[in-house]
Amino acid sequence: MGAYAKDEELLIHFFQESLTGVAVTWYANLEPSRVHSWKDLMVAFVRQYQYNFDMVPDRMQLQNMCKKGHGSFKEYAQRWRDLAAQVAPSITKKMRTMIVDTLPVFYYEKMVGYTPSSFADLVFDG
Repeated sequence: MGAYAKDEELLIHFFQESLTGVAVTWYANLEPSRVHSWKDLMVAFVRQYQYNFDMVPDRMQLQNMCKKGHGSFKEYAQRWRDLAAQVAPSITKKMRTMIVDTLPVFYYEKMVGYTPSSFADLVFDG
């Protein structure tokens, strides 16, 4: 594909083919007079979907997350991990200790000081 990196018509064609859902509707309603080049399309797309970058969860949201009483530990850990994956900058190295700090007393007392070798081990042991 690198050989076609300067072919703007081809890039625009493949860009529209990659869209799904509401992005297709946005693209279909985009005024052709606003897009004269690949760069114009990129700028319009980023401007339209900038809110996705602005809504990225932060560490505070992650630390304030709590396990619901009716769900299993595994379900909670998966929800927590899904949110943690979105936090920028990445917290991969601190994940195992951060999740323990969000647990109810029952789990916290059993896991405080516990250092599993991976997040999966922590979920299994939880």
